[in-house]
Amino acid sequence: MRYDNWYGVIIFPSRSLEASNYLIHDVLVDSYKVQKIYLDELGDLENQPLGIGLMLLTTTPEDKAIEAAKFLLRKTKNTEVDIFEQEAIIDLVTKITEVLNVKILRILSNLCIGISDTKFEQLMTLFSIENRFYLGKTPRL
Repeated sequence: MRYDNWYGVIIFPSRSLEASNYLIHDVLVDSYKVQKIYLDELGDLENQPLGIGLMLLTTTPEDKAIEAAKFLLRKTKNTEVDIFEQEAIIDLVTKITEVLNVKILRILSNLCIGISDTKFEQLMTLFSIENRFYLGKTPRL
């Protein structure tokens, strides 16, 4: 099998995070066969295809992430994809949102002087029940 006809895509959260010097890779990165995509230049998550929306969710500010995740879950259920793809998308949305929620909870726990690991786990459980997300060791709701 020959791989003469290849194409590459590099995805950056924003232009400002693109490296200024690629050293040994500059020939490839500057090639006509490579396209750079900047997520912050794509527009609103709601106006994108599902796959792009999932990538945009990773850069969505924490205060908007839950609503964005809910939107993507609704969109997934209303999009014609097979059940395995639908489950994979739902799992991916859940995992991305879990990471964002844990970041929020860690910040909150650091603000509370002397918070114990047990108290942090309790906060995670309460937060996940309230927002219907699976976080850490809490049961899936």
